[in-house]
Parts: sequence; structure tokens; C-alpha cells
Amino acid sequence: MGNLRTHGTMRDRIKDARAWLGASLWRRTLVASTALHFIGIIFLSVTWPTKTRPMVPPIYFVTLEPAAVPEETPQPPVKAPVEKAPSPVKMETKKKETPKQDPPKKKTVEAPKPKQAPAASQDEALDIRTDQPSFVFNYYLDSIRRKISSRWQPPAGVTAGKEKVVMLHFRILRDGSVIGPTVEEGSGIDLLDQSTIRAVLEAVPLPPLPPAYDGPWLGVHLRFVRHD
Repeated sequence: MGNLRTHGTMRDRIKDARAWLGASLWRRTLVASTALHFIGIIFLSVTWPTKTRPMVPPIYFVTLEPAAVPEETPQPPVKAPVEKAPSPVKMETKKKETPKQDPPKKKTVEAPKPKQAPAASQDEALDIRTDQPSFVFNYYLDSIRRKISSRWQPPAGVTAGKEKVVMLHFRILRDGSVIGPTVEEGSGIDLLDQSTIRAVLEAVPLPPLPPAYDGPWLGVHLRFVRHD
């Protein structure tokens, strides 16, 4: 019995020793783990100095141009003194007197006188009247009749001894220009009718309208009479 108790006590002691060793080992492991974690936290929280690269300033390449060489101003050449040649002696010579000639006389040539158009003969007559009965400037109508009559050259030998009448109508503007003329009454002979129209057109411009006349234009009926 005594041996059994002793044997049981030894087992208990061994168990207790193992339990104590296990607990001690666990505590050591826990302490070691805690210490390692603490050291890791401290290691991470510490800011370690880092190596910074020195700032290298940028390098600029500059091309240096050669300095301009001042141009040498050419100096004018020194002129050697030129010896003047002696002036030749002038020989006095007598000028021969040339006889004076009278200038040629200008011949005066008379300019040919302009041919005047033949005025209306007794076989030709012009009668004129206006569209305005109140037109009282007869001197103006006479000047128109004379100017047109001097330009009228009716063809000869076309009336066969009969009286032929041509009536024209046209307008005279303020400046003497003419609108028309138109044939109001023909003679039946085209050459005669055309001669009256040509006489009016060749007389243009006619004298300007009288200043006292206030109309913008003056209507005129011109009657040509021709008999061979």
C-alpha cells in the first residue's frame, strides 16, 4: 500500500511538473510574441532617414559667336600734285565780216473762205408755227427758220413742175437740242422728205429757248414748200 501511494504521488508530481513546464512555455511564447509585435510596431513607426539625390541644375549649351571685326575704312589715296601745263598763247585772228542778208519775206496766203450753203430761193419757202399760241417771241422763230433754211438742199427736178409740201414736227429743248423730227405730211417723194429732215438735223443745235419763255420745251411745226 505504501508503495502504491508513493507511486501515485510520483505520477502526480510528474503531471504537475509537466503542467508547470507547459504553462511556463506558453507564457514565454506569449511574452516573446508580444515583444516581437511591440518591436515591429516601433520599427514601423520610426521614420528612417532616406537618401536624397542632390538637385542637379539644368545644363544649357550656348554657342558663342566670334566677335565682329571692325571694318577698316579705306583711306583716300594721296594725290600727287599735278603740274599744270602752261596755257597756250591765243593768237588773235580777225573775224571775217559776213554780209548781212535780209530775212526772206513771208508770203501771205489767203485762207479760202468757207462756202455758205445756199439759202432757200424763191422756189423754196419755209413756214413755221408752234404748239403754244401764246409764244410771242417771233425773233426766235425767225432765227430758227433762217438756220434751217440755210441747210436745206432739196433735190432738183423731182417735182416735175408741181408744188410739193413737207410738214415736219419736232421739239426744241431749253438748250437748243431737238427731239424728232417726224414727218407729219409727206410730199410723196422720199428724196424730198429726207432732205427736210436732214436740214433740221444739220442745224442742231438750234438757238436756246428765250429766257422769258418758262416752258421746258417748244413744239414746232415746220412747213417746207418746193416747186420747180
